[in-house]
Amino acid sequence: MQSNIIIGNHYLSNNFGSYIVLNYIRKDKNRRFVFNIRFDKTGYETEVNSLDIKSGEIKDYLLPNFLNIGYIEKPINFFEDREIYKKLITNWENILNRCYNKEYKYYSVYGGKNITVNRKWHSFWNFYNDVQLLPNWDKQKFLKGIIELDKDFKQQNIKNKIYSNNTCMWLSKHDNRGFTINVYKKLILGISPDGKNYKFQNMERFAQENNLTSPNIYQCLQDSDLRHKGWRFVYIQKEIL
Repeated sequence: MQSNIIIGNHYLSNNFGSYIVLNYIRKDKNRRFVFNIRFDKTGYETEVNSLDIKSGEIKDYLLPNFLNIGYIEKPINFFEDREIYKKLITNWENILNRCYNKEYKYYSVYGGKNITVNRKWHSFWNFYNDVQLLPNWDKQKFLKGIIELDKDFKQQNIKNKIYSNNTCMWLSKHDNRGFTINVYKKLILGISPDGKNYKFQNMERFAQENNLTSPNIYQCLQDSDLRHKGWRFVYIQKEIL
């Protein structure tokens, strides 16, 4: 094999530390030798050609390089929708900044209040895939800035909130801002299909106890004509005294 790259040797990338060359794979369309490598620090494996090895321009996508917490995990060509990619990566960086960057303008009301991000979402690849499966996701509304990622709706009355695929959902910008300000002070009346009345404040807990879903309860509160499994819901007073 006509190459100066030696199998089993360690080489140093420009910005992502050292790696070992595991084995030779093939020649690419430009007749360059392609190798499988593994970064020493994270164990990330990828294929690179001999020119990349010699230049040192190789990236470890598992290395936390955003606030020493966030990492991309996959090269950009793995992300199918570049338009969504560009906007979601800004969202992801903003969330990490709020929770972990003490110099960030909103840190005091996020990280300063013990709000964190689930370790799974330290990977942008996981974040990118998960948030598009959350309740109320709509690509066009997201791109137009109509909906926002919300962590509060599913974590009412929980002190140490967390951003995760189990605790977040999408809300309209209006609902998201209004919910944060007002929802914790509102008392709700739930009227069951058989006409019984139930007063409660925590939607998530009430939904779990009655085989309902909190997003549907919230939608009923916004439109008095809507029903959720035969239930009707209304606000009965603005504040709990």
